[in-house]
Amino acid sequence: MLIVQSQHDGIIPPEVATSYREACVKMRSLTYRCMGGADHGLSHEASQRAYTVLLTQWLGEMLPDARRDDASVVATAVTASQAAAQAAVAEQEPEAPL
Repeated sequence: MLIVQSQHDGIIPPEVATSYREACVKMRSLTYRCMGGADHGLSHEASQRAYTVLLTQWLGEMLPDARRDDASVVATAVTASQAAAQAAVAEQEPEAPL
């Protein structure tokens, strides 16, 4: 499970993401990311790019066969947007323990 929170989300309060994280501690895999500077609609291009990279990386980690088959596509997308993603993703926490 991937939970993505926007730092400046005016629609979904931070407590909702916290509740999801607490409710999903028994998930086999739980990844949480908070996108720094992003609003609910990812209004800025940098936030949109960062979200795309975040999602692409996560899918690549979760789907090993797809990562092997499309490694060059994922690597290109990550390389092209890595700087934007690092700037926009403010908080990264480790996956929840099993």
